[in-house]
Amino acid sequence: MTVTIGGKYEIIKQIGEGMYGKIFLAKNKITLVEVAIKIDSTILLKNEARIYNLFGNSPGIPKMRAFGKEGEYNYMVVDKLGLSLVDLKDNCGGAISLQTTILIGQQLIKRIETVHAKHIIHRDVKPENFLLGDTEKTNNVVYVIDFGLSKLYSIQGQHVDMLDGRTPIGTLDFISLNVHNGLTPSRRDDVESIGYILIYLLTGNLPWIENEPAETPSSNSNQKDSVERKIYEIKKSCMLWNIDKVIPSEFITFILYCRNLEYDETPDYTYLSNLLKNLFSMKKFSIENLL
Repeated sequence: MTVTIGGKYEIIKQIGEGMYGKIFLAKNKITLVEVAIKIDSTILLKNEARIYNLFGNSPGIPKMRAFGKEGEYNYMVVDKLGLSLVDLKDNCGGAISLQTTILIGQQLIKRIETVHAKHIIHRDVKPENFLLGDTEKTNNVVYVIDFGLSKLYSIQGQHVDMLDGRTPIGTLDFISLNVHNGLTPSRRDDVESIGYILIYLLTGNLPWIENEPAETPSSNSNQKDSVERKIYEIKKSCMLWNIDKVIPSEFITFILYCRNLEYDETPDYTYLSNLLKNLFSMKKFSIENLL
């Protein structure tokens, strides 16, 4: 039996699942255009839809086509996208070339700068939340998705206060040291996570990842607390420049810069982008054939 959402979107198949909802591939019965539909029963999806509305047609952010309710579930319809950065890494033999990692990194910085410009912090910056476009025109464009955990960092021009003793939020393998330490996430933490993504894409792993990337503990169980503590201790003590000899010093400088930012400080996105741009030039790479 065909399931229709919002009166015009026919569900084709499930293509993803997160902590708070499921994602389906669907087709508009009228235009025949394929879309992605996220469905869940929590208030998080309503919050996410409001955030998507703030971005409008911003480059690198999928357009929200519809939001509504079917029975006890909320649904949100957005543009269909392609591979995630994790899929891309796996398709490239488990690691991505330095040339492509740099070009992706520059797009990640632009996306997060766009998000921050709307006074929003993402709070779950990880490879799974960056997808390539799904058309010939956009298949070299990196899109940022999943604003379910996102929040305002500034309200009416006033930066929100920093609190401590908080449970870490986000995906443990990619969160910043400050978030591990229980501090309120801010812009500095989003950009630090990008630094970890760069190393992950280039080397295929991070020293604190044993198997699959670890999600934030959903309870205060001793086992999950132990996992979080182990990841934090490795991340804190790890000499990043000794992880792998292929990691350029610019990536390390990137992360250390982010770690030294103040809680309410605006990251210098141009500086971070130029770190990668200068490395690209120094290696004499070409901008042709991104992937």
